Amino acid sequence: MTNRTGMTKLLQNILDQPAELLKSLHYTLNEGRSDLDVAVELIRESNSIFITGIGSSWHAGMAVQTLFNSDGRPAILMDAGELWRYVSLPANSVIIVLSRSGESHEIIQLIYKAKKSGIKLIGITNTPE
Repeated sequence: MTNRTGMTKLLQNILDQPAELLKSLHYTLNEGRSDLDVAVELIRESNSIFITGIGSSWHAGMAVQTLFNSDGRPAILMDAGELWRYVSLPANSVIIVLSRSGESHEIIQLIYKAKKSGIKLIGITNTPE
């Protein structure tokens, strides 16, 4: 699908990403700062760290995994659908969910699974909603 300028929605999304990233960083370092502090404590208190997403969000998880691993905190990166369907989540784990919207079917099912298991979740999305 193209807009009036002939640009595809995918291309427009790509071009919008720098502004979206700045908006997310501004939120996280200001009104969202207390949420960031809570996330840090959840990670510090956990025994296992899972990082998940779908598509480009999963790919972003590779950089996040590298940060944890280089700091001596091993983290497991897994596609959200696989984590939801096939993994028995150990007690005292935390799942870092990367998602543009947080609304994909696999992410929603994983959230239900984590809540049922008492697993802590940290959601990182493009918008606070």
